Amino acid sequence: MKRIIVGVLAAFIALFLAATLAPAQATAPAAEDAAMALEKRFVGIKASGTQIPNAHLSGHVGPRQTYKWSKVIIQRRVCASGTCKWSKVKVIKTNGVGNYHTVVNLPSGARRTYRALVPPRGNYGWSPSKALEVFWT
Repeated sequence: MKRIIVGVLAAFIALFLAATLAPAQATAPAAEDAAMALEKRFVGIKASGTQIPNAHLSGHVGPRQTYKWSKVIIQRRVCASGTCKWSKVKVIKTNGVGNYHTVVNLPSGARRTYRALVPPRGNYGWSPSKALEVFWT
């Protein structure tokens, strides 16, 4: 009798696990395919400037003909207690040909890492630029 109860209980547990895990596994590849279907935009960034404490960040977003007068998020890497994350510094817009320009404060002796992030739109997903470390020498 004890073997029958253990066998029935094991069968119910197996069915329960199969029912709860199977849909999660079936939807995960579909979500990955949807994310992979979105292309990344080209986002360039460069720094220039001669007046301390300001650094000029500029770049362009491509393809240019589809990203006119649109949002670009400027982010700075913030590291504290062993972990790093990106925080929003400014939200700016591109001009009529996809270029952007902004000025950020950079105190003397400071090293900061910036990037530009373009939000998803159309067939394009979130598109970050490369990280750019800015400092005064």
